[in-house]
Amino acid sequence: MVSLESKVAVVTGGDSGIGLAAARQFAEEGAQVVITGRDETTLEAARKEIGHDVVALRLDASDLEHVMRLVDIVAARFGRIDTLFLNAGDTTVRGPYFMIQHALPLLARGASVILNAAFRSLARTLSAELVSRGIRMDVIGAQASSVPVTRAA
Repeated sequence: MVSLESKVAVVTGGDSGIGLAAARQFAEEGAQVVITGRDETTLEAARKEIGHDVVALRLDASDLEHVMRLVDIVAARFGRIDTLFLNAGDTTVRGPYFMIQHALPLLARGASVILNAAFRSLARTLSAELVSRGIRMDVIGAQASSVPVTRAA
């Protein structure tokens, strides 16, 4: 297993479900972890559960000002991001798009950006566009549901 010692991982929606599990794993492997969430109570519970000096910030990933504040805090505290796990359950690409856009200057060479959920709408559109080629679109994540696929005759 690769050690994440001295790496910085930011996990949006890291206060529950898949995001919490990912943040816990990053911390156990030695990463410095920043988690975000909308609910102060679940965010604090997640911070205590993860331990390892995790930084927990209340954030609405679809709010540009919140995104910019998060990036400023991470820049001041760590100076970079090695892993950006975009797990917040937005049903649009607005939040993840803004997060990537504003975090880009902090992404270290060789960084990883992981997208989870958020692209259900895109998958539906692409499903309709690609059905004639027999291509299926799948969405993963706790908030995802089946994407209706129209089969070509």
